Amino acid sequence: MPNFERITLIIESLPGARAQVQVDIPTPMPGMRLETPAHALAIDALGWLGKQPAVAGFVYGGQPAPQAMTGQQRIEAIRHHHVRAGEIVDLACATATLRGDGDDLVCDLLDTLRRVGCVMHPSMQPLHRVISLMDDDYQSNNNECLVALSEEGLLGYAICFHAPASNPGDEPMFDDYYTTWIYAETIDAAWQHAIAWGDEVLARKAQKEQAA
Repeated sequence: MPNFERITLIIESLPGARAQVQVDIPTPMPGMRLETPAHALAIDALGWLGKQPAVAGFVYGGQPAPQAMTGQQRIEAIRHHHVRAGEIVDLACATATLRGDGDDLVCDLLDTLRRVGCVMHPSMQPLHRVISLMDDDYQSNNNECLVALSEEGLLGYAICFHAPASNPGDEPMFDDYYTTWIYAETIDAAWQHAIAWGDEVLARKAQKEQAA
């Protein structure tokens, strides 16, 4: 589902003190009407900009989709940010085939989401909130949990990433590691979260070494 609460106007400088305005508006689904505050604000801004003599023209449509990470880029992320992808749950596939009762990995993910007071990556909070609001009988049923996540449009990827607990050198060693589940609509987006998390783990370890 497109997020119409985030509509972007990008003004680019052109020769001759002119400007070009790019309007990044998500593509609506069939039958949808654009009535969000963000869309109304974007229309008002376009109306004002269109009257400015310095504006040379408009470019409509979303920004180009980012390129997927290559295998070599993932290797570089592992080396520089000390993080790797572990277990991967495709929630769309898990829901469509109701793998909640027959897949140990899906069960582990849902058990994590059911834990009260569990420290989770911020990207997991929407999933945790859906599960926490379910009635106890439904919450204990893995397939019902998958259906509830699906109804909220949470059909992306949940990936358990690993970060070394200790590093004897510059190269990451995963003999002993921390873990965190990360949720995103794409695997590449999950990797971006994971890289930031890996950097946080590295920073905490550096602080401990300095304090020792």
